[in-house]
Amino acid sequence: MPNIKPGLVSVTFRKLSPEEIIGLCADAGIRAIEWGGDVHAPDAPAAKKIAALMERHGMETVSLGSYYRAGSGQDFAPVLETALALGAPNVRIWAGDKNPDEALAEYRAAVIADARAACDMAARHGIGVSFEYHGNTLTSTQDSAVALLDEIGRANIFTYWQPLGDKSVEENTADVAELSGIGKLSNMHVYHTDGGRRMPLADGINGWKRYFAAGGRCGSALLEFVIDDDPARFIEDAATLIELLK
Repeated sequence: MPNIKPGLVSVTFRKLSPEEIIGLCADAGIRAIEWGGDVHAPDAPAAKKIAALMERHGMETVSLGSYYRAGSGQDFAPVLETALALGAPNVRIWAGDKNPDEALAEYRAAVIADARAACDMAARHGIGVSFEYHGNTLTSTQDSAVALLDEIGRANIFTYWQPLGDKSVEENTADVAELSGIGKLSNMHVYHTDGGRRMPLADGINGWKRYFAAGGRCGSALLEFVIDDDPARFIEDAATLIELLK
């Protein structure tokens, strides 16, 4: 199995404080966290406090999960400032707010230009930029995501991956392998659902075994969407994830 780090997306527990999330991760044997830019690390002062807590507990921040949408006219500078204060090596952003089949050429060009500018700013500090792999964005399909990464043409642009829609395990595995093969897969968001219902990660173990094996160049596997946002369910899913990644 590739050397992928097990981790957590902090917005899985929006109601918990950073201190509580770090304690929960310690209990679960998880040492890597992506901090949400809306509730836990909304600005540089908050991020700086989290960075001190992470250092004190010997944990690793793997990303700032921002809500910056390329092509929307937002200012990337405060996002980057927060990432620097957090000590995050990566900033997760969104590829606009339209599906590929809804986006005019001008809109796609605006997203590309904006993402290039963000990458150039981040590169000066050795920071990567990764797209959320998500519906209602230009990375809602594999073909569009791969093309977008190529069109942006920056060494520090990447994408996350997560299961979308009703693709088969075989199709998902092929998508992960393609992104990993071109060196553009940064992290994965890890969960298991059935018909949109959150399920224990253990129920999806066969698929995730294959995804992790295909994603050899992925950095972290970050848990989210646990049943009922329940810390006890997170502990169970974390145990499954750690076992999968051994």
